[in-house]
Amino acid sequence: MPEKLLRHLESLDFLTLGEDYGISEDAVRAARPLRIKDIGAGKFRLYHLSYGGVDTRPIEIDHWETDQHRGAVNETIDNLTIEDSVLLKKISDFLRTSVDSVSVSFGIDPPAAMFAWEVVRYFASEFDGIVRPDDGEWLMIGSDYQPKPV
Repeated sequence: MPEKLLRHLESLDFLTLGEDYGISEDAVRAARPLRIKDIGAGKFRLYHLSYGGVDTRPIEIDHWETDQHRGAVNETIDNLTIEDSVLLKKISDFLRTSVDSVSVSFGIDPPAAMFAWEVVRYFASEFDGIVRPDDGEWLMIGSDYQPKPV
């Protein structure tokens, strides 16, 4: 899985994506190449996506599977703060039928946010998933790779 993710990321035009994030071409070039390391299995799959220099904090990708996934989903559902009851039911039902979940954490370096969002979009598009970016809006990302409101 990590190699497939890395191949996908390497196929993207990060110079153009960087413009959307307000990141200079020089900063994008300095953040390359991307490297991924499979830290191994435990309660979840853990990958580190590294970019730029060796001292740059990697993007941590947690891929929950099996029973741990179900616990993470139940916790997410319990903590939903959506006032629209129809939307709340739609998201809760979707999460209950999900088979795995992925979370990312990263530092404040602007390229990190760009790379992390592309990781999230990749997993969601591969598995017809939903995501919740920092702004709190739930988005569905299908095989067309385009986020749409749930």
